Amino acid sequence: MQQADFVDMLKIRLGYSVSGNDDIGNYTSRHYYDSQNLFGNYGLIRGNIVNTNLGPERVAKLNLEVDMAFLNERLGVTVDIYKTTVKDMITYSPISKIAGFHTYISNDGEMENKGLDLSLYGRLINHRTFKWDLGVTASFYKNKVTRLPASYETDFNGATILTQTGSPLGLFYGYKTDGIYTTAEAAKSGGLYYMNGLNKVAYEAGDVRFVNQNSDDLIDENDRVVIGDPNPDVYGGITTSMKWKRFSLCALYLFHRE
Repeated sequence: MQQADFVDMLKIRLGYSVSGNDDIGNYTSRHYYDSQNLFGNYGLIRGNIVNTNLGPERVAKLNLEVDMAFLNERLGVTVDIYKTTVKDMITYSPISKIAGFHTYISNDGEMENKGLDLSLYGRLINHRTFKWDLGVTASFYKNKVTRLPASYETDFNGATILTQTGSPLGLFYGYKTDGIYTTAEAAKSGGLYYMNGLNKVAYEAGDVRFVNQNSDDLIDENDRVVIGDPNPDVYGGITTSMKWKRFSLCALYLFHRE
């Protein structure tokens, strides 16, 4: 490297860390009781099913980072590659209905994150009275749930979020659409229905055309599929700053691509 005059700095860092997350609630691993009113008579009932082996989550991270500077430090590059593994993840595991509860809290989940962070900095103009700096950052990562006791559907603000083994965390789950029935004839030829209470109702002109995922004539919960991933393919930002004498101007642009 001594013969590479254009290289001002080359730094390589390798790290491995293990940490815990004990944010499991105040009484999650303790028996407790709730008061219950039945026709004016008060008593106590079990408030939870306790997992006495409940412990903190374990987060292990392995990362390799390279810092480089060139041309009298007018150009800088940083590359960070990492992999994070979460074990003993806190989950709500299903339990038999005879217990009187739907779930209990356990350490039955695992998840991993893999990613690459890139950062590029350059001083394009380095005049005595005028300087112009430009920087670009970009991040790429993949998230995957590797173990769960069951699939989870969470309703949030009218939407359904799906978390399942082998997929990214928090997928958008719902009905796939295919336009709108523009005429009564188009709706009738589709031959599809939906349930309004106990009544089977045919779609009409102006209704959204949902994709029927099975061979029946009814649009219901069985026709729901994954319709989106909240994790972008890439996200980052562009920064620029200009300085002329005692005046300076800075700008920031954020971007992401799904």
